[in-house]
Amino acid sequence: MPGAKNIEFILSGDGMEKAGDEIKDRRSMIEGNRRYYRGDMPEPLKDERDNVIINLCSDVVDQTVAFLLPQMPSLHLDSSRDTSPDEEWLMQLWEANGGATLLQEAATNGAIGGEVYLKVLPPDPADTGHEYPQIIVLNPANIVTWWRKDNYKLIFGYEMRWGSGGAETSGNTYSMKAQKQYRQTILRENGS
Repeated sequence: MPGAKNIEFILSGDGMEKAGDEIKDRRSMIEGNRRYYRGDMPEPLKDERDNVIINLCSDVVDQTVAFLLPQMPSLHLDSSRDTSPDEEWLMQLWEANGGATLLQEAATNGAIGGEVYLKVLPPDPADTGHEYPQIIVLNPANIVTWWRKDNYKLIFGYEMRWGSGGAETSGNTYSMKAQKQYRQTILRENGS
């Protein structure tokens, strides 16, 4: 996640190159973390008969996520104990999008990738089967957060990169050989 002096730097060739380097590093790091989470790790001993691998990585991540989200959080828009129609709508929105499963997926992505990104899309009943906005967990390996160089709490925006094309597998490695690259940059300007 690179720091930037200003928005003009983010949109410049240098900014695009820096974001590309960051995405490449993030993808490599997150893919390594995902391999360990799946239990795909190097054998610790040269003698293959005595190699026993116990995947403690997935246990730690799964237990941390379970501790973080032991149940679906309740949503309250006001101090009243009664459930308002707006609060009921929010609960239905979460349930239509997977509820606790969606939150577990987001938290697991955060534990493996270091950050959590969700995208809210307009309702598309033909695609989802419900009339609520769609909440999608994004792959943190495809996103760069731009912050101000002298204060990481002041965020300039986000950049997401992805590709379309065929998948290529080699052993246990899966990679995209993109034919087309896409980039979406969302910047904050004047507080919006």
